[in-house]
Amino acid sequence: MSKSLSIITVTLNTAVDRVLEADNFTVGKHAKARQINRYPAGKGINVSRTLARLGWMNVATGYAGEQHAEEYERYLKTVGPGSVKNQLLTVKGATRENITIVDPKNNTDTHIRTEGYTISPHALGRITSKVGLLARPDTIIVFSGSLPTGMELADFYTLVNVAMSAGSRVILDVDGQTLRSILHTDTINIDDTPQPNPSSKICYLVKPNLEELAEMIGVPAILSHDEILKAARLLATRVEWVVVTLGGDGAIMIDPEGNAWQGKIDIPKDQIVNTVGCGDTMVAGLIDGQLRELPPDQILKSALALATTNATHVGVADYELAQVEPIEEKVAVTSIDN
Repeated sequence: MSKSLSIITVTLNTAVDRVLEADNFTVGKHAKARQINRYPAGKGINVSRTLARLGWMNVATGYAGEQHAEEYERYLKTVGPGSVKNQLLTVKGATRENITIVDPKNNTDTHIRTEGYTISPHALGRITSKVGLLARPDTIIVFSGSLPTGMELADFYTLVNVAMSAGSRVILDVDGQTLRSILHTDTINIDDTPQPNPSSKICYLVKPNLEELAEMIGVPAILSHDEILKAARLLATRVEWVVVTLGGDGAIMIDPEGNAWQGKIDIPKDQIVNTVGCGDTMVAGLIDGQLRELPPDQILKSALALATTNATHVGVADYELAQVEPIEEKVAVTSIDN
């Protein structure tokens, strides 16, 4: 992959993340809590910040509620040595909030989400025009997260198609039903035998978790290792790079040559303090590894190390790169036989 590629992240449903800490948190009871972090976020914003932390310049677009637009502007200037160019479009209303309640006594975290702004037809037209201006064959465009109120799946499909039609390398980190619609995986049967066909590749990279992978294939659940691998290979008939995240069990990756890789790292549970933004950090790590032209197994190893480092810190990309190296040494990546 050429290092001259421009990177664009698109966050349509941005969020302000608040992290509270409460010992022995119990639903239905009063609890004392302290706020340990608050920052403007959203999945694509997290990808942008992590890329900047890794030294890459990128553009962040999407929407931000008018009440938080200036806060996003200030926040996106606080990372380096790379940088984030803020091209978020301001819309009426407030950005939604994601509240995470961390209970260090019981090693749990609870997530509460509010609803934010509603997108008007005019705002839909603006973001479509923005993506059309940014999309070129020499760009990576990352679409991350959920759709805001007022945006339908058909609207999102149009937006993604604008980027694909321009020749951009499109990365999708969205829910399984959305992926199913865009990638037409409703025509895939889990009992099929994968038949690689380069001309059938629809987008560049997807990163579903197990639940999203099952939704994409249209099955209730995917449980066994063999089922996961087969579903990933089926998906790889439509996508160049497939990465299936497995939580504490690491990830499985299918590269453009059809090679399968398993990555895993064992970290004591008491070192995991945050699950917010880990998947976004991994997306950034996959892009970083490809831009650095690492071999596929090293791309997966580096991305898992970044995601795990993020999990050991409160916030997103709030760590020094020197802290990644000792974690990366613990990541094991093995080839899976075809």
